[in-house]
Amino acid sequence: MNHLTSGSTEIASIVEVTRESSFVGCLFSFKVLVDDQVIGQLKNGEKKRFELSSGLHEIQIKVNWSLFSSPKESFLLKDFVKFTCKPKVGVIGLAFKLPFYALFKRSKFIKLMQG
Repeated sequence: MNHLTSGSTEIASIVEVTRESSFVGCLFSFKVLVDDQVIGQLKNGEKKRFELSSGLHEIQIKVNWSLFSSPKESFLLKDFVKFTCKPKVGVIGLAFKLPFYALFKRSKFIKLMQG
């Protein structure tokens, strides 16, 4: 597990992030950022847990090799919180939607859902 605690005696809480399996982007890792700091990477279909200090945080997912990402999302961490992510573009829409996201909505290419 990764730690983002600053040497304090706070009890760490858990953030679980699941990357849904998808053909789009399956060869690339997604970076998991919390408070603008990379805390780990997810391969296609992978789930990981990270230890963080309790409190208000901001999470974002980025494609490892590009500017594509999810929007930043704030969340309050008490004990445990769960996120799921996946590309918004599927195989069928890849040819049509990918140029649109590349030009206009890079920060909304990955769908990030809490719960």
